[in-house]
Amino acid sequence: MAVNPPRTDFKVTNIYHHPAAGVAATKTITGGTGKVMVVDQIIWSFDRALAAASSVLIESPAATTLFKIDLSIAAVGSSPAPCSLEFPKGFNGALGADVVVTLGGTAGAEVGKLNVLYH
Repeated sequence: MAVNPPRTDFKVTNIYHHPAAGVAATKTITGGTGKVMVVDQIIWSFDRALAAASSVLIESPAATTLFKIDLSIAAVGSSPAPCSLEFPKGFNGALGADVVVTLGGTAGAEVGKLNVLYH
């Protein structure tokens, strides 16, 4: 049985915390001429249970929402454990365009961490 070699085309970009409690963490993955940026996985966590709802967004540079998932207090619960969202076939941006990934800020004192795996 042939074994596939490990992928080497992944890049990981990290935002380790919100700029301040309750403020969104945003990462722009810069596209380029003839390139399509592909998001493979988004991993996030908060330093404590959420006091208010948040969200994970993937947007175009023109702030057009391409994907959104709400993070409710009930869904996240009382645990600040890491959560992830994987796109097995990748989430493709537009040809030549940037992709913006945002972990929404909350109304509370939570500090979030955002990691994006892309190629």
